[in-house]
Formats: sequence, C-alpha cells, structure tokens
Amino acid sequence: MGQIQYSEKYFDDTYENRNVVLHPEVAKLLPKNRLLSDVFCLGFYTCHCL
Repeated sequence: MGQIQYSEKYFDDTYENRNVVLHPEVAKLLPKNRLLSDVFCLGFYTCHCL
C-alpha cells in the first residue's frame, strides 16, 4: 500500500489541524459517513503499517 502523506500542522483559534492524503486502497477501508478522530486514525495507521 502507498504512503500516507501528512501536511504541516496549522491552527485556528480552537483547533490544531492537519491534512492527510491516503492511498485509494486505504481510503476504501474507512467509513465514509463521518469525520475520523485522531485516535481512530492513529490506530488505523498503526495496524496497517505492521
């Protein structure tokens, strides 16, 4: 599977943000009806990198 690409962090008055670009094969495995939390993304990434 391809690399996951992360943008530099950027901030607004409330949040710390980062854009993430996934390989299409990885994106197919994720839910499409909601935003993903940091914890979910980190866990998903860790599981698929091993």
